[in-house]
Amino acid sequence: MMTDPAPCSRPSAEGIERRRSRRFRPARRVSLSCTEGVLSVFGWGKRLSVSGLLDLSRTGLKLATPDSPEVGSVLRLEFAAEGLPGPMEVFGEVRWSEPSRTESREFLAGIEFFGIAAQKIQDLRRLCEHLEDAS
Repeated sequence: MMTDPAPCSRPSAEGIERRRSRRFRPARRVSLSCTEGVLSVFGWGKRLSVSGLLDLSRTGLKLATPDSPEVGSVLRLEFAAEGLPGPMEVFGEVRWSEPSRTESREFLAGIEFFGIAAQKIQDLRRLCEHLEDAS
């Protein structure tokens, strides 16, 4: 069961929260690899270094990176975590990117998933539940 997210919301400029699903900070260690660019759907493109997965939901995630991803760019995201049968791949679009306020030479980026088939939505839901449950 998903719980309420940790206080990591990013309201719009008007102060209105526009997220469609609850976010949480993963309680388990997760490996996340990112490939940037339109050709990432074929596994080609620039590798985006990921310092950390800060929060996750069924519709997107927030990550920390030493790179500054371009807003609007497409990412191929591959998750792997202990206890999962294998890596899970989804695609997302960089919706926002900004310098971290706490870490110099780090950027934060919000990624919105897209083009997720019905079965992949169920897989993503199970991934979220698995990563949230640290027991």
